[in-house]
Amino acid sequence: MNRLCALVAEMNRLCALVAEMNRLCALVAEMNRLCAMVEDKCLNHFKNILKTREVQSTLDRFLTSLLAKRQKPATEEEETYLEQTLKI
Repeated sequence: MNRLCALVAEMNRLCALVAEMNRLCALVAEMNRLCAMVEDKCLNHFKNILKTREVQSTLDRFLTSLLAKRQKPATEEEETYLEQTLKI
């Protein structure tokens, strides 16, 4: 009878260990999900930075070519506006 009680106690201990392992596996899965979400947010952030730089460089090229084509600006205000726009 003592041996049977010892086996039942061991089974209960093993069941508790399995339950703890399942809980830890669930935590690891949740952590992996959160890490993937943070990684996606970081990648999107840097993609947006690259897109902004691309748009800015395209705009700079357009305005530079526009200035190069002009021989004489129509007004001083227009020249100042174009120069300020290129600096942004």
